[in-house]
Amino acid sequence: MKKINLLKFKPAKPSIFFMHLPKTGGTSVDSAFQEYYGREHVKIEASESYEASKVLYDNPHKEFSYDDCFRYRESLLLYHMQLGSQYISGHIPFNQKIWENTKDKYAYVTVLRHPVKRYISNYFFNKYKTTEHCRINDGLSEFLDSDRGKSWGYMYTNYFSGNPNSAVEPTEELLEIAKENALKFNTVGFLEKLDDFVAECKAKYNLRLRIPHKRKNPKSNREISQTDLEKINHITRFDLELYNFISQNS
Repeated sequence: MKKINLLKFKPAKPSIFFMHLPKTGGTSVDSAFQEYYGREHVKIEASESYEASKVLYDNPHKEFSYDDCFRYRESLLLYHMQLGSQYISGHIPFNQKIWENTKDKYAYVTVLRHPVKRYISNYFFNKYKTTEHCRINDGLSEFLDSDRGKSWGYMYTNYFSGNPNSAVEPTEELLEIAKENALKFNTVGFLEKLDDFVAECKAKYNLRLRIPHKRKNPKSNREISQTDLEKINHITRFDLELYNFISQNS
């Protein structure tokens, strides 16, 4: 009888969707997943999908919105899931219908960072970037008073709730939906505890991740006044509650 070389048979890699929340350390985590999956990964790029969605959804009677862009990315996500792509990542909010149809095939994974630190990092990253996509021209105080600046404060709440209108401040009801959806994720890591995230991925999915450090901001946080810091704490109050809820239930 011919002997079978068991070393030739590697365990199947799990299918994963990584919901990449901006400035949470997600770029580094995504790079680690991509390195592990190699050609079997699909990254739905932010700027490219934004420009592509403008072609499809641009309306001469209204300003183009990121809500249109997110709908486009959701379509791309579902398309690649139907193709059976093993690892998919992108700035794509949670979608209940997609989750219901893919939860038995895909593990839903994400990484969080303290909302105030995430907000500050996101501002400085986009303030000093060289490309046009999402670039900020306003000073911090001016940005905090803008509609865009306020909407960035409840990014977690919008992503987890699948809120279709990011320009509207979330309600307590929307926050509760976000909490319910967060519990549907198979793994939620924290930037402050990446070693625990790596260990969980090894235990649950048999993945050996090596997470590099990416995208260091060009400015430090020491330039922020106490007044602006208090505004950021107020703006991120929904995300802070959601972050604490997830921390306690992970």
